[in-house]
Amino acid sequence: MRFAIFSDVHGNFHALEAVLADIDSQGTFDQVIFAGDLVWGAALPLECIQTLQNRHIASVYGNTDEFLWKLPSEKWRPYTDWIVGKIGKAGLDYLQKLPFELRFFPTQQPENDLLVVHANPKNISDAILPPIEMQQALKGEINQPDARVLPLLENVVPRTIVFGHVHVPNVRQINGYSLVNIASVSRPQDGDWRCKYGILTFEDGGWTIEHRRVTYDAAAARQAILASDMPEAEDAAKTIPLP
Repeated sequence: MRFAIFSDVHGNFHALEAVLADIDSQGTFDQVIFAGDLVWGAALPLECIQTLQNRHIASVYGNTDEFLWKLPSEKWRPYTDWIVGKIGKAGLDYLQKLPFELRFFPTQQPENDLLVVHANPKNISDAILPPIEMQQALKGEINQPDARVLPLLENVVPRTIVFGHVHVPNVRQINGYSLVNIASVSRPQDGDWRCKYGILTFEDGGWTIEHRRVTYDAAAARQAILASDMPEAEDAAKTIPLP
């Protein structure tokens, strides 16, 4: 089995198009999968929804998708109202009907299953940070030791878990679990402006992981935000780094 998995588009249609074009160039996949956070953050949320629908891409919902019907703070109300106005009732219904997780079965052994979620197997909000040595390199300190991740893995049978949410590509190994962060299509947090996604292949009794990085027209994505009527457009444009 072979899957292309991407996450955290955040309304950046230019980046989404580039990632899908790269996926199309990589040969045949059993399925292309999206791991949540589709519309919040840039100028073209409806186009992002329509693209996933038109390509029949299997998807889960993320925390910023949920903001549209479960707002964490009233300060975001103008932006959520703007998004809902752009995507309409049909777009909102589409997001609300997405599942929390997707699971794929390469063998009859459940531990070999591939579990796809947005942030972790228990909820859509709690982050699984990169491995300890990467935390140290990126932030200069350890913010999440292994022991703090273990409750998020309790009673989880599949040993390979794929997610986004934290926009840094990495694989963290804990207690026999491979925690695969395929990072983000937009709003990178690793100092690399490019889009990221992952390819996972089941072969020889296990999953192999390839992180891919894709260039795109980031300037056009910024300009689309600045030319739109979205609230806080200038701040949103700054979340898209240029090469």
